[in-house]
Amino acid sequence: MNKRAVGVAVLSCALASPLAAQQGDLGAYRVTGRVLMEDGSPVPDAAGVELLCNAQIRKRVKPYANGDFMLVLGDDSSDTLDIATPRNPATSSTAAFNAPSNTAANNARIGAATTGGDDAGRFDLSGCELRAAMPGFQSNLIAIGPRRRLDKTEVGMLVLRRTAAIDAVMISANTLAAPSRARAAFENARREAQKEKWDYAYAGAELKKALDEYPNFAAAWHLLGIMRLSQKDSAGASDAFQKAIAADPSYVEPYVELASMEVMQQRWISAVKWIEPALKLNPNIPYANYLGASVYFQLGNYDAAERSALALWTTRDVERFPMTHYILGAVKAQRGDYESAAARFRDFLATKPDAAHAQAVGELLTDWEREGRIQKLP
Repeated sequence: MNKRAVGVAVLSCALASPLAAQQGDLGAYRVTGRVLMEDGSPVPDAAGVELLCNAQIRKRVKPYANGDFMLVLGDDSSDTLDIATPRNPATSSTAAFNAPSNTAANNARIGAATTGGDDAGRFDLSGCELRAAMPGFQSNLIAIGPRRRLDKTEVGMLVLRRTAAIDAVMISANTLAAPSRARAAFENARREAQKEKWDYAYAGAELKKALDEYPNFAAAWHLLGIMRLSQKDSAGASDAFQKAIAADPSYVEPYVELASMEVMQQRWISAVKWIEPALKLNPNIPYANYLGASVYFQLGNYDAAERSALALWTTRDVERFPMTHYILGAVKAQRGDYESAAARFRDFLATKPDAAHAQAVGELLTDWEREGRIQKLP
């Protein structure tokens, strides 16, 4: 495979949505509760609620603006979504998470309902806990344990306590400065956005109220951009995201959304305009690093592509972005390090990609073996 062919393959994968929405089983069991800040301040946008089982994060959701949260148990369609990742609330409040296939024991814990006899409708979540999560803060833990469908859903309160300086770029600071009426209207719109199918007219009217009251409400501009994007209004969405940045230049999410829009249109140079400041503001956002790896590779900046890809490869987030293996392999191939490239391409094949990419990579490895560039595995 020549250099251009490698780039085209990466391009086609970069355009595939890594955040395919997945709706949970409506008959599954839900737990509810509330997240509170220790000092009584509003819960920031960056806060999330995580379900941990045997010390592994299995589900992650955002609480509503008032701190209330709902988390679905009773199936294994994990709701994991990194809270720093842009999402389209018009399709779902969650995103698919590919759990390892060898976790049968954990699957039983993550809400595999028993059937028959007195145990019907029972969920064994022994070893599972809830916690609130946000950079610079920690919370108490709430043990879940065995539960039944008829048990009350309320599990209590999770309190976030400061442990270090807040990672300010994850939070739109001017949200806390918004007048109460603007925040109330924004909360109404955000609640609507959590629904599978939201009322655009109502949400739009509430966002208008918020922005009329507080024109520099960066989070409201951002949510308006998400709404317009879900309505296929790319120009309107771009305008709203840019106004969010103008209102709060340290608010990272609009940068990532704009970069993603440019990538979808294969406008690589334009994408750099947004992905570079996003990574400078916060180099730890998985989706931003995924976009950065794809964009920089397309532009031939292999060092930058590798840095972004490695930021994912060394973490569990790589499971949600399997193309990271491919990009790392392609970078190694560009440098002539075929053994390292082959190792990354084999990691990619282990994720079971689509047939076209699996065939292309398989043929490439066969060619390299025949040419003596890599050793043939036993």
